[in-house]
Amino acid sequence: MASHSKNSSTLEEQEQKSAGTFDNDVHAIDKVKERQLVRKLDLYIVPVVMLLYLFSFLDRSVSAFFVARTLN
Repeated sequence: MASHSKNSSTLEEQEQKSAGTFDNDVHAIDKVKERQLVRKLDLYIVPVVMLLYLFSFLDRSVSAFFVARTLN
């Protein structure tokens, strides 16, 4: 049981050390780079989603047209 309390105390110490701010962290996020990345992803993702939405709309409208035409 002594090893369990020793492990838990080291875990608590590690959590306290890692709970600090990220200002001096090696993995700090650069705000300019983050904005550039988000913009780049938006430029790739948004047009694809718009095309998928357009195809979905066209599929529903064409299907409805043919269903209405076959009823007559």
